[in-house]
Amino acid sequence: MSTTDEACPDCGGELHLEDQTSFSGNKIRDYKCVQCGKSVIEDCGVALWQAIHDANEPKEEEEEKE
Repeated sequence: MSTTDEACPDCGGELHLEDQTSFSGNKIRDYKCVQCGKSVIEDCGVALWQAIHDANEPKEEEEEKE
């Protein structure tokens, strides 16, 4: 499991990466504190696959012309 440079906001303990997903279009990471067990969710912004998908979508203006 990965760790982050961030500390637990409650106790200052070390956070370990428990899960990550990007099905919503954003990269979401779920960390858990080793000491107190607090779950910390981090939204890392737009997922790479979503950015590439959006960049390859035709613009609305181009669709109207066709």
